[in-house]
Amino acid sequence: ADLLALAREEPVAASSHPLMNALVRASTLARLDEPDLAARALDGLGGGLSPEVQSFPLALVTMADVAIRLGLQSLAAELLEPVAALPAAGWRAMSWGAVAYVWDGPLPALVGGLLATLERWGEAAPHLDGAVAEADAAGARPAAAEARRQLGLVLARRGGREDRARAARLLEEAAAEAAALAMPHLARRAEEARRAIGPAPAVWPATAPAVPDLRLAREGEVWSLSCGGRTVRLRHSRALEILDRLLRHPGREFPALELGAAGGELLDRGDAGEALDSRARAAYRRRLSELEEELREAEQFCDAGRTGRLRAEQEFLRQELSRGLGLGGRPRRAPGAPERARVNVQKRLRGVIRRIGAALPEVGSHLERSIRTGAVVSYRPRA
Repeated sequence: ADLLALAREEPVAASSHPLMNALVRASTLARLDEPDLAARALDGLGGGLSPEVQSFPLALVTMADVAIRLGLQSLAAELLEPVAALPAAGWRAMSWGAVAYVWDGPLPALVGGLLATLERWGEAAPHLDGAVAEADAAGARPAAAEARRQLGLVLARRGGREDRARAARLLEEAAAEAAALAMPHLARRAEEARRAIGPAPAVWPATAPAVPDLRLAREGEVWSLSCGGRTVRLRHSRALEILDRLLRHPGREFPALELGAAGGELLDRGDAGEALDSRARAAYRRRLSELEEELREAEQFCDAGRTGRLRAEQEFLRQELSRGLGLGGRPRRAPGAPERARVNVQKRLRGVIRRIGAALPEVGSHLERSIRTGAVVSYRPRA
């Protein structure tokens, strides 16, 4: 009640940044089930995706959160590409956050939420599955409960053969976890969604579907994937070559480094050097020093617009420096070849599974459950 009363006031002292004041207020009101007030707070920014928001990652993810919670399809469409382009690693750890020093949650939750807002259920599900896994691994129970709620809603709308039962279980888990964490708004939303689709079966039916018979074949620059009398055709890509290799060798573990190399290509096992070289670090520090002086001048003349732009640039430079430095201020090395291969193979497989799932939801769901990615990659068929 105290937080809601504070959010209703104007202005909110959550941040010295005017843009973040409005976004934090809109996000808080949306979370507390005050959609009309949240929409008005967002309207105060002029609507749409401004250059200032695009240049400020924290503002970008906060606006995406509001768009998802309010179901704003036009704004979600604008936000999807820039949010998906954010470096995922930057949102898996602690950050300054909107109102304190907090964990902002897994980036796939935002990408999946934006896709769900656009009713692209087949594409949203793999992202939200990934968000649940990341939040669970981080021990972030509130974020995991919210991701389960979103994934349950997406699966219920996607409507695959196994989706309804899994959606009911996810929503039950989300409601129970939210209640345990004293998050009544989230618990109520999850419980209402669960009641809308009905209870989950007590046990799996005795006639549970068998592992699907998948047939993947290349026809020139097109691949055909057939299952149960239905076929989808996809343009050739490296991801499909990797998927074909996995399907032909179920249970076998392949190093991601091997899968990430094209046929006959020599494997580069080195790293890419320092994430930021000494000249870049020095230039960033010089510019940060200049920004301090410029900020004092802008604040002295009460120039809110210039102050906002300077703070956005300051935040960006600090994040870049943090990305380039490790413990004790030592230069951080850019990811080595094995890590780059792991990320690239995972991204390729997730992308092709999304494309398959959009046409054949049951096959997409099966591949999501059966393909394991990481330093080693495998296909272990699961019904």
